[in-house]
Amino acid sequence: CNSTHMTADASIAAVKDLSKTCIAHSSQPHGRCWWTHVPSAVASATDGRKVPLVIDMHGGGGCAAHEVGMGVGSGFKELADTEAAKAGGGMIVVFPQGGSIDAQKTGIWASCGSDCLTAKGQAAKSAKGGQMADWDDIGFLEQLIANMVKSSPHKGKIDAERIYMTGFSNGCMMAHRFAMERSKMVAALGCHGGELNMVGTNVKTEMDSEKATHNIQPMPCYLTMGKNDNFLANTMIDWRTWSYWNGCTSEATTSLTSDLVEHVATSCATYTPALETAVLEIKGVGHKPDSRTAGKIWNF
Repeated sequence: CNSTHMTADASIAAVKDLSKTCIAHSSQPHGRCWWTHVPSAVASATDGRKVPLVIDMHGGGGCAAHEVGMGVGSGFKELADTEAAKAGGGMIVVFPQGGSIDAQKTGIWASCGSDCLTAKGQAAKSAKGGQMADWDDIGFLEQLIANMVKSSPHKGKIDAERIYMTGFSNGCMMAHRFAMERSKMVAALGCHGGELNMVGTNVKTEMDSEKATHNIQPMPCYLTMGKNDNFLANTMIDWRTWSYWNGCTSEATTSLTSDLVEHVATSCATYTPALETAVLEIKGVGHKPDSRTAGKIWNF
């Protein structure tokens, strides 16, 4: 599964039962693909239910099959089946494939977003020896959503008002960035092990500038991170950035269990249900996927 197209996907157990969609897109010369999981209870439902669309992105250097469950997995495929068994419940989950810098660097997300081609983005690329994704993944994800909502076989079952972004590591970074730049399209952000790339500030004037530039709208935000993950410090900055954009004015920290600590910002902008912004720290865990986070993110 080291190919951008996962050309051997028929032999990969994690995705062999999922439908595959590929489109032409300028972000990569060979186009882009994603795999869709529709729980049987959602596919066969006759109650007129419309369910959320969850976009779940793999980590850098990986592929969609990793996020589905080749290895640990994100847990969202299994969670979708569990939720679909509830009256009127469920979700449709898509697992898109990242792009390629070259034959050795595949499965990458351009999480710099609209900053990729700015002076700031190009300086960051130069600092990495030119090895940084700078294609249009924002546009790719917009097209993926449009395809799923308007023209896919499942279009009548998707609630366009409930598009949720998630992912791991570089995929989490891309989820952050898309939610920030396209907040009118996104109902909520919840992801694991990644930061908001090329923002990284709690300076009010800088956060105000980003908010004005992208017209950032309030949304629920739940970030999860291993206590031993090197991204934790940046994630705490991102939590306060999202809290600021969400208009939150109070913070509290709670030990949920011996290994789970939750930081929650409340008293936020007017929103129904009440809006919160949170970080979940998982003690004893470094930078790796954790399928336990799917339920925490979903229930938030």
